[in-house]
Amino acid sequence: MRKLLFFVSLLLPSIVFAQEHLEDVTQTVASNALLIDQFTLLTPMSINPYTSIFVTALFSKMGYHNDFVATNPFFDNWVILITFGILFLFTSIMRPSLGSNQITGILVKVDEYLESKAAIVINILVILFPVLLSDVPGTEEVVFRASFLTVSLKTLMVVIVSTYALTVLMTIRFFVDTLIYLSPIPLVDTGLQIFKIILSVVLVVIGIVSPTFSFVILLLMLLVSLFFYKKAKIQLNKMKYFLILPVINLFIKKSIKDKNINDLSLPVFLGKQTSKFSKGKIVRLEKENDVFYLVKERFILPKVKEKILLEDFTLIQNRFDIALTDQEKTFEIFINRSYHSLVEEISVALNVPVIQEEEINEVSGNSLLKKVKSLFSKKDLSQMKSMA
Repeated sequence: MRKLLFFVSLLLPSIVFAQEHLEDVTQTVASNALLIDQFTLLTPMSINPYTSIFVTALFSKMGYHNDFVATNPFFDNWVILITFGILFLFTSIMRPSLGSNQITGILVKVDEYLESKAAIVINILVILFPVLLSDVPGTEEVVFRASFLTVSLKTLMVVIVSTYALTVLMTIRFFVDTLIYLSPIPLVDTGLQIFKIILSVVLVVIGIVSPTFSFVILLLMLLVSLFFYKKAKIQLNKMKYFLILPVINLFIKKSIKDKNINDLSLPVFLGKQTSKFSKGKIVRLEKENDVFYLVKERFILPKVKEKILLEDFTLIQNRFDIALTDQEKTFEIFINRSYHSLVEEISVALNVPVIQEEEINEVSGNSLLKKVKSLFSKKDLSQMKSMA
């Protein structure tokens, strides 16, 4: 409920701003209607961003659009249409085929995770694209200047509100996707990929035909999502840390140091609550001058640091992860399988012995598909289910 109030409090200034600076009531209603048209894009984008942008741009070229899309040069652009058309076709073909198998389906989840990050950027570009191509806002508007970009208060509030709403909605969508992915019926995930494409197209059409109804759908989806957001975020962190990051790290040269600034700096997953962090958080374990800290970076705000003591701890290495824990297991953090090859280096940095409980297989294969298959197994997915 607090998150809902936060969302509403962010949204109100944008609406009030229009009423405060426009004397004519008709103009005020029109301004707020345009704002509603703008938010109609969030519902389909939260389901399938590439499909939503491609279909919206395609309909716009055909003359079917709401007022916001009609006045936004982002959609009246052949480069955008072709680019997102390629992304739409690629994901439409690859996702259902890979999703039919749970092991290769991990690649689908990696793609969806990266797509969710891209969706945030795309949403911001859609909002700011007219600003980039226009002159400085009128003198009556409060503006914020950053380098070459001048943004009005109203535009800035829309960016913040839409980004927050899209983040919440996509987290819940990913949560539902994860539950289906972990189900014992592999074809369910394939069916879900097809359903999301169809649903995105339907939501785009609703946004064109009835923006107000689309906005109501957005509010209902957001209201429901906010109640499950905390649990979904924990599930998302598990999927991200134990399944997605190991695949991404196949392309990255790993190190336990942070650009040689700290003696140790690596991402970890908290299995137990600490004094400053809740269970299920992804933080960094750092060593500075022989002192260990759990560190969480925050946007704009200063980072959170918690000093920890590692006395009588052990590193327990399994195929699925590496656990750092004490004998009573009152403190427990996990390191994903990406760092199996660096476990001895981590042991030295932490001054903690390693106990190997399972045989660790090296990642093998020349193609990404073969590497993923050697990286994961059905047993690993079962362990993910038990952690859910």
